[in-house]
Amino acid sequence: MHSALVFVEKPKAFSDRQSELNWNATVNALNTVALKHPSIDVLGESCLLVPMTESADAFSDALRGASSGAFAYRVLFFKKEPQWVRSQVT
Repeated sequence: MHSALVFVEKPKAFSDRQSELNWNATVNALNTVALKHPSIDVLGESCLLVPMTESADAFSDALRGASSGAFAYRVLFFKKEPQWVRSQVT
């Protein structure tokens, strides 16, 4: 196993102020995980690429961060290094 993409689904709308605060806390938790584990790539506000070639700590911390705000999240595993296709920016 090469890596795992951990993605937390952002709600289309927040039902109340508390759910918005929970979202911000989840994003902060993911950023904290990325700071703790420099090998993790932050691909977006709520998306981490976690290498599985190091220790299980990074992956378990990423899942803990993803589940911290009770939002749905997904994990996509890559058997080998993802081959990204970059767009041309004009």
